[in-house]
Amino acid sequence: MNIRPLIASVALTIILSGCGSTVSSAPSSASEAATTAPATEAVTEEVTTQAATTAPIKVIGEEKTGENIFKVELTNNTGEDITEFSVKTDDEEEYPDNMLAKEVFKKGESRILFYEKPKNAAAAQEDNSPVISTGYTIKVKFSSGKEAVLHNFPFGDIVKGSIENEDDTCFLVYDSKRSGDKVSTKEAEEMNEIISPEPEVTPQATEAPQEEVQNNNDNSSAYNNEPANETPNSYVETPVTPAPTDPPAPAYVPEPDPTPAPVEPTAAQNPDDGCLQGGLFY
Repeated sequence: MNIRPLIASVALTIILSGCGSTVSSAPSSASEAATTAPATEAVTEEVTTQAATTAPIKVIGEEKTGENIFKVELTNNTGEDITEFSVKTDDEEEYPDNMLAKEVFKKGESRILFYEKPKNAAAAQEDNSPVISTGYTIKVKFSSGKEAVLHNFPFGDIVKGSIENEDDTCFLVYDSKRSGDKVSTKEAEEMNEIISPEPEVTPQATEAPQEEVQNNNDNSSAYNNEPANETPNSYVETPVTPAPTDPPAPAYVPEPDPTPAPVEPTAAQNPDDGCLQGGLFY
């Protein structure tokens, strides 16, 4: 019996079997790699999303808890960065210090406002005193230097809202806890602007440029160094001598009456001259 053909057939079968197993293993590895890659990307994206979601929101004011603490989430939709933020009651004459602690409230950013009720407002609430509810006003200052006021801020009726700015009017948009409606204070703020317009700011006088000041000093020095015999080009007023006036006429003094001259006595007549006792004798 010739076994060579049998041996050759068995060898060929072994070779073909080895090749087949090698070829089939390649697609399996590629499929596993393709399946693993999307899974890894999905896990990475999920971790990134969780990190972004859990990032802490910055606060306005000092974070506190208690029944006298107002907590409101505000979003800056004004289109400008807010550099100052202050809250006051109607009983206060001036706004307290800036609550941003030198941290800019950037446009599009959301923050949590923590505001503690003043002692007088909290005491009135505890005593159930029949007084008018306290009103609150918020003043903000933008990076451009412009200021705006939010009147009658609805503490107690707002949990989340946004600060808007349209037509040069700053206002509030929020969901009311009492009514459940979306509220906009734009019309109310426009009425406040009509009733109490903002005072115009008078620009302060600016200092003269340093170069101009130096030129003026140079001119002054040159003038002081002129020779003494030269008359400065300035107007000198000539004194006016008053015209002579006639002396006043002497006062009239009446002349004294003349004293009558003494009359000499008449001499005695001789009887022989025809006179008799001062008369004629015929």
